[in-house]
Amino acid sequence: MEARHGGGADLNSELIQPSTKASDVRRELIYGAPVLAYAGLIFLLSSTTTLTYVIPSIFGFDKLAHFFEYYILGFLIRRWLIAKQSCFANRHSFALTVVIGTLYGLSDEWHQSFVPGRHATLWDVLFDSLGVITAAATYPMIVQRILFWKKFL
Repeated sequence: MEARHGGGADLNSELIQPSTKASDVRRELIYGAPVLAYAGLIFLLSSTTTLTYVIPSIFGFDKLAHFFEYYILGFLIRRWLIAKQSCFANRHSFALTVVIGTLYGLSDEWHQSFVPGRHATLWDVLFDSLGVITAAATYPMIVQRILFWKKFL
């Protein structure tokens, strides 16, 4: 029996390798820690008022920065969810990535509304969400390309 996720690859590691508490903890550290670390970095950057002087508020550039910032977050979230042993997380990794990433973007904008010199906008949330959605959608293709080129290296 083959388990499939939204990306179409066989990722049911329970069939390949039995789960143990040690392997579960290791998997969470390898795949979950980067998500938390990157989310923490986003929070830290949102807390600073000097960032508004570094990144100009030009509509296109500011929104592009939001898009790519959350593209990376979305990529890390989807990678983490696919690595989980849970069939639910594997099967619904796209939707869960979008929900988790978008909620984090909303909470980040809300947090910014309390930082002096910063403000929250729905435009930023929109571009955060677009970055997460794009990452969740392109994740399987990127992984396939990496695996393809890895054969030649």
